Amino acid sequence: MIHITNYSDTMIDILAAEAYKLEEELIEEAYHFFINNPPAQLLGTDPNEYRTWDDATNLERAMIQIVYLIAPVLNELDTIANHELYDHEALPILLEEFKKVGSPTTLIPGPQSLLDIQLYDNMSAVQMMWGQLGQFESPEDNREEFIEYLQLVREETTHLVGRVNYTLSEEYHSHRC
Repeated sequence: MIHITNYSDTMIDILAAEAYKLEEELIEEAYHFFINNPPAQLLGTDPNEYRTWDDATNLERAMIQIVYLIAPVLNELDTIANHELYDHEALPILLEEFKKVGSPTTLIPGPQSLLDIQLYDNMSAVQMMWGQLGQFESPEDNREEFIEYLQLVREETTHLVGRVNYTLSEEYHSHRC
């Protein structure tokens, strides 16, 4: 058995040799999206109290990038499901994207800190859900189940934003360390 660990700041599909990486000009926008959408417990936290992108761990950076990349795909799936467009030509393409990003051959960066260990577990669970969504059989014949699972995946993906917000928050670190 061979063990491979990803030490980069992106999720990497090792079979396709593809990194899920934002274009440089979108990184600041994605970072600000994460710190400007805190969970209720951190509402009112000054954005200057967050660690910067440069100070974020590789796992935090990868999570920011992958959520920002996968959110439009999730929104398109929502549109298809909400408008019952199950014969839309984009549906299999969108599901394939979730299948790829949710594959065990798409590696999450290894944890670098104690807080990263929990984030890694959270990201692993959501990644598995993405893969299951991508492999969902016959959404057109199982509409209720598909919509229910899609909403669950959306909620858990959104929770990743809050979890990364916590770990980037200096307030969180001062209370936990």
